[in-house]
Amino acid sequence: VAIVGNANYNAEKMLADLKKMVAEQVKIFGEAPFKRYVFLYHFVDYRMGHGVEHKNSTSIVVGPTDFSDESTYSRWLSYTAHEFFHAWNVERIRPEGIFYPDYSQPNYTELMWWFEGVTSYYEGITLTRMGYYPLFRYLGKMTNSITSLENNAGNRITSAAQASFDDWAKAFGAPPGTSISFYQKGEILGFLLDLEIRKRTNNQQSLDDVMRLLWKKYGSQQLGVPENGIQTAIEAVAGSSFADFFERYVSGTETPDYGKYLSVAGLEIVEIDGDSSQPDLGVRLSGDERETRIRSVRLFGFSGCQWRIGNRRYFTGSERAAHSFGKLSADYEPVSAG
Repeated sequence: VAIVGNANYNAEKMLADLKKMVAEQVKIFGEAPFKRYVFLYHFVDYRMGHGVEHKNSTSIVVGPTDFSDESTYSRWLSYTAHEFFHAWNVERIRPEGIFYPDYSQPNYTELMWWFEGVTSYYEGITLTRMGYYPLFRYLGKMTNSITSLENNAGNRITSAAQASFDDWAKAFGAPPGTSISFYQKGEILGFLLDLEIRKRTNNQQSLDDVMRLLWKKYGSQQLGVPENGIQTAIEAVAGSSFADFFERYVSGTETPDYGKYLSVAGLEIVEIDGDSSQPDLGVRLSGDERETRIRSVRLFGFSGCQWRIGNRRYFTGSERAAHSFGKLSADYEPVSAG
């Protein structure tokens, strides 16, 4: 472990949790693919969170680094669990299309939802198994992810596979309200796949077994995973077809029947309607004391106003700031558009 920067961390506690995290993830794959692994941490005094995986190390930037705040410690450990899992899933188990990337041109794959999103799933699973997350906290995390995804209009337009394929072009910006995060969608798909595999095999097999199969068949043999390789591995472990699941939820944009999948674990999903008594213009705002800028427009939100990304709306006095806009709109009665 190498640390750059000043922070009030407890080295003994950090090392103890790192050891637990490493042990849990090595247990999944059955072996560590390296003799030596280095965690490189950069602790900064400004808001920052970033990690990059390498075959035998990871470089992680975290800030601000007030480790007396539990949320800071949680972010640090979450980043670490995510990047360390990449030592297998991405660095060694990787899509065929980017196994030997040609940096002179885009290298396409529809599997980023698996390699980043399912890694995010195992990030939370690892922290739960090692005892850092109590179960209710993990379920709360997944609840927030599902809620965020289902309230994103882009989820009904862009599939997990398409978002993966389009990753090279995202720097140019997708049309407002049409994109999703393959990290988030993949995390949820990993959750549902794990539950479905357990259901079909009477809890004798799980997503862990898929990971071990991918490691033995591809990662340990230094072979790229073909575009159908994830589905094929899941079907081999579960002993049944997942064609319908992949067609509807990976390549398609259908909303999963969450209740069906969660019921196997004795869980249910409850949809809570928003407070219809509060006006909602269907926009997210940003800005400062000088102006309020429209950051995003909800595609299926209120249609009575011609809001556009980047529009500025100016107000007088204390009504200028974005954080004051909610108070301003609360003074008006909600109406139906049309």
